[in-house]
Amino acid sequence: MEKAYEALRDAEYALELLEQCEENKQKFRIIFVACMTLLKTVGQVLVYKNADPDVKKVAIELFNEHKANAVQHDIYFKFIERERGLIIHEYSVNLPEHDVPLIVEQENDAFLFELGDLYKPLADDEYFGNEDVRDLMKRAIDWWKVQLCTIEKRLTNL
Repeated sequence: MEKAYEALRDAEYALELLEQCEENKQKFRIIFVACMTLLKTVGQVLVYKNADPDVKKVAIELFNEHKANAVQHDIYFKFIERERGLIIHEYSVNLPEHDVPLIVEQENDAFLFELGDLYKPLADDEYFGNEDVRDLMKRAIDWWKVQLCTIEKRLTNL
């Protein structure tokens, strides 16, 4: 479990770095790649060959439960798994190539804001309503915290 928590802490730090590099598109992309890889790594170290057998057993059981109810765990299956797969297998980064304007509607008026790189939705987002990738990463980190706590609780009941 220690390595999973270490990867999660590194993902949190990568997210902090990502929030500070809006002006440099290459740096943003590289830190995005690092953060997505770390978010996937949290789960991988739980089941890898050197993992504690009890941790591995509980983690696999929990993962299988999540697969059977994937809609409730879309942050994993539609964000972490999907984005990391695009990165590792295609080196495709699902970020918009150009700045994305933000439209704010208030009653009968609409306002268009040019935010530069302040707003970064996924380029191909059919699942998360154009939520900023940093917000999705935060949700993913929070999701992992819940999963790790669940594993620890189940381990105490073995």
